[in-house]
Amino acid sequence: MEDIENNTENQKLTLTEEAADYLLSTAKWSKFLAILGLIFTALIIILSFFAGAILKALGEYTGYTKMANGFLTVIYLFVGVLYIYPLIAMLKFSNFAILAVQQNSSEHLTESFRNLKGTYKFVGILTIIGLAFYAIIIFFAIIASIFI
Repeated sequence: MEDIENNTENQKLTLTEEAADYLLSTAKWSKFLAILGLIFTALIIILSFFAGAILKALGEYTGYTKMANGFLTVIYLFVGVLYIYPLIAMLKFSNFAILAVQQNSSEHLTESFRNLKGTYKFVGILTIIGLAFYAIIIFFAIIASIFI
């Protein structure tokens, strides 16, 4: 804690060497995960266009309809596109954090944390939407079970 300097006029936060090492390590792992995520997201988007054809070929055995094939394609495409923003923001966090440590730049560090905030905010909002969606499904399932 001795490296944090608080002045009433000008508040300044400095990173210890250990904290900078942790940030650099985190940024490298974050970059790896972001690149891997973008690769798999690209595969999901590409495969979404072939999902209909694959299910059509399997349709003889599974009983899927053409409408289900199109719906599945749209869902996979939507999920793939939805994941692009947080992965790009994570990649930007990584790049700016690495630059901040290498160049000892508070501007790069601020930009990296701005991107990290965007990543977590986006994922948090998606989580809230997902939980609300599950709550609605459970509610209607309970209502349906009462009347059936």
